[in-house]
Amino acid sequence: PWRFVAPLSPDLAAAREGRTLALDDLVGWCRAAIAATPPGGTLLIEGVGGVMSPVTGEATGLDWLKALRLPALLVSGSYLGAISHALTAAETLHAHGVPLIGIVVCASPDAPTPPEVVAAAIARHQAVPVIVIARDGDCPVDLADLVRPVSAA
Repeated sequence: PWRFVAPLSPDLAAAREGRTLALDDLVGWCRAAIAATPPGGTLLIEGVGGVMSPVTGEATGLDWLKALRLPALLVSGSYLGAISHALTAAETLHAHGVPLIGIVVCASPDAPTPPEVVAAAIARHQAVPVIVIARDGDCPVDLADLVRPVSAA
């Protein structure tokens, strides 16, 4: 519902356009979308820029996740530094009580190592499924199964 021209964190992109974002608005929009999702349906809410990236002038992606009380699916690349970034983000989620259902490693252009190597390194340190997806590839079955609702709770 919010689109900005500049490829920046939402708070900076909004400011560049003379606009603002409020965490309550983001959370309210997401809760309405959750409520409108049919029983047994799947709704993915995509964050931006990483767990600690600012989404408003005062709040980060972590604050957004905590306010929604939803589990997270962490998405990483396979670029140099991706292992550290993914493990740091996962530990941050754990420290703040945000359930982590899995980690996806997507192939980064010109990465120094295959995404499978990055995924294996991450998996050695996390007790959640770590799934590799090809850049612009189809959704692997194991990823689709991971995000399917387990019940109509």
